[in-house]
Amino acid sequence: MKEQNQRFVGIDLGKRSMAVHFIDHNEKHESWTCMTDVEGRLRLLKRLSPLDTIAMEACPLAFILEALISKQVGSKVLVLNPHGLALIYRSTKKTDREDAAKLAWVIQRLPVDELPLVTVPSQKEQELRSLVAEQVNLAQSRTSEINRLHALFVQDGITTVTKKDLHSEQNRAKRYVELSDTARSRAMRLERIISSYEKNLEEVEILISSLVAEHELTPYLMSLPGVGPNLVAAFIGYIGDGKRFKQNTITAYAGLVPRIDCSGDSNKYGPITKKGCTVLRRALVQAAWGLARSTNNGVLGIKYKQLLLTKGKSKAIVAIARKLLETMWILATRKEFYFDYDPVRYNRKMVRYNIHLIGGVGAA
Repeated sequence: MKEQNQRFVGIDLGKRSMAVHFIDHNEKHESWTCMTDVEGRLRLLKRLSPLDTIAMEACPLAFILEALISKQVGSKVLVLNPHGLALIYRSTKKTDREDAAKLAWVIQRLPVDELPLVTVPSQKEQELRSLVAEQVNLAQSRTSEINRLHALFVQDGITTVTKKDLHSEQNRAKRYVELSDTARSRAMRLERIISSYEKNLEEVEILISSLVAEHELTPYLMSLPGVGPNLVAAFIGYIGDGKRFKQNTITAYAGLVPRIDCSGDSNKYGPITKKGCTVLRRALVQAAWGLARSTNNGVLGIKYKQLLLTKGKSKAIVAIARKLLETMWILATRKEFYFDYDPVRYNRKMVRYNIHLIGGVGAA
């Protein structure tokens, strides 16, 4: 039974404005809009009550508003997965107010356990997500500039230089003397850009390592071969302690499951869906490549070599990335060390990444 003064509120968030739709217990509808700045948020808080049930689509601003509303008003806030609402939004009439009204309508008619809810990340998890995303963007920008620098060498007639030769500042400095004066001038301008990206990357990676070292799951996750602080940060930021997932759904969240086309007795498995957390999937694939190239890669390295013979390099790497994620989920949920880990090698790994765990957890 609906309580007196109970309302269902849908909020459609944009970059600068938000549309809000109210449905009260008498089925009366009301819509209004306001800005998403501090003043607009205060206006929204004044119009809400503790009896309201509020729905928003998941986005960074939704997490900020959820914390603000829960703390200052005490309303029930539901953050929903936009992909789970796709069928509802198949409409020729789509505006911000219409979307807000549909959100309010959905939470009014469906029970909570049937809604595509998103777990709101903690402040530490949000910070890790932000840093990992920044690290990815900086790395991609640095790679783009190195590619431009390599193209400059080719344009100047120097074809013996590879992109790998330009990955370190010291190697780049040795190669610049081969360029003509005009090309060298352009190369110096690119060098300043690349150096700034590398400096920022180093700073971000130090911050990631410091946050990762403070987390209780780090000793267990780092015991797995191929896993470094960047992957641990992505895992903790997006997966957390793993308790909201099942082992057969964790890989789907990262988009590492194959597409399936079923018709009658025919089951066709295609490439991976790539639907899910892109940042986590990228970190997993990078870790899988590092594991494949390592000499001390344990059981997973043997598995990779077996898959390489039957599936090929690309499919083998994806399979190892999926296995890494499943194993990390097991270690996190059980809080156990990897069965095949070497304590001596493990401690060397911690020193290499400059991670000092409090109390010497995992020491030999």
